[in-house]
Amino acid sequence: MAVFAVTGVLAAIRKDRDILGLVVLGLITAVGGGTIRDVILGVPVFWIADTTYLTVSAAASAVTFFLLKISSINDARYRILLYFDALGVAFFYKNAF
Repeated sequence: MAVFAVTGVLAAIRKDRDILGLVVLGLITAVGGGTIRDVILGVPVFWIADTTYLTVSAAASAVTFFLLKISSINDARYRILLYFDALGVAFFYKNAF
């Protein structure tokens, strides 16, 4: 979940959003796909039963926001986005089977 939250923040930070907006976008990115999956399957939504997912995703989004504000990795942001996105997909693929 945290990896997808970081991916969402990295993708959205180009729009000059504030921390609240980026945390919300990070949360949506982190839990959105799983929420849609659970609704389609008719099972309880995973993050409602265990709010740890929201806490970890919000923390990862906030940390990413602050790290990007204090560091000079803005030029390599796209490459970092690709690595985190690939890592998130790998975690999903590993847990899917």
